[in-house]
Amino acid sequence: MNRDLARWIVGFSLVLLGVVALGYVACRDTTPELPMVGEDEVVAVEEGEGWQVTLYLPGGSRLNPVAAEVPVEPPGPSGVSREAGRALVATLLETRVEGSLPAVPGEVSAETFDLTREGVAYVGLGGAPPALGTRGELLSVYSLVNTVAMNVTGVKSVVLLWNGQQRETFAGQIDTTRSLRPRENLVKAES
Repeated sequence: MNRDLARWIVGFSLVLLGVVALGYVACRDTTPELPMVGEDEVVAVEEGEGWQVTLYLPGGSRLNPVAAEVPVEPPGPSGVSREAGRALVATLLETRVEGSLPAVPGEVSAETFDLTREGVAYVGLGGAPPALGTRGELLSVYSLVNTVAMNVTGVKSVVLLWNGQQRETFAGQIDTTRSLRPRENLVKAES
């Protein structure tokens, strides 16, 4: 009888542990409260006076660096504002250049931008994730990550959100359950 009782206790404990783990996963908030840096107000500027940036657009098997201007006042010493960060991502999504593909194909919009004091940028995209092959998805992901991390001072990594949620994959293949660091090895060398 003691063996049966021991087996029952072990089995019950495993089931209980599984239920607790599932409950934790189901109830956790995927977008935690973020301590933010930077100002919330952005000032539109005249052409030629905006924020000069380098966008990283997919092109062939690498990312093409493309000079661009974001139509907002350049970030100051206190950091980039939410609106300036969102404007950077919007500029990336809207830019079309010969020899490069769109950063993310389809009807995708820049919805939110938040930056934590720890250097994690949360980039919120709106719309449906595109259907891409593995290489295309990799280049789209790092088009966003590299553009944000290489233009916004203090960004160490980027979390990509779709319609306010962090997905397991960007569009089916590239793991986006964690924050992503820029990958300079994907950038085409300037000739």
